[in-house]
Amino acid sequence: MHNSLVRPAKVAITVFLGTNALEIRQLWHPPFLEAIRAMFLGRTLIGTTFVPWGLLHDAVGRAVAALLVRALGGSAGLR
Repeated sequence: MHNSLVRPAKVAITVFLGTNALEIRQLWHPPFLEAIRAMFLGRTLIGTTFVPWGLLHDAVGRAVAALLVRALGGSAGLR
């Protein structure tokens, strides 16, 4: 039987990998990404500069979100 519920730890790990990959990609400046970053939407979605503190802020945000999910009893399909 397929379990449609996702564990908060799996969600947190997936978000951790995705946001860290995005942060680290800000160190990469090929012409096609620079063209995207030249537009407002590109700057907003993928950022322009790498700031190491961003990794810490992301980690704190994920930890708070995981605690909230646990405190709320795993609502919204999470357990």
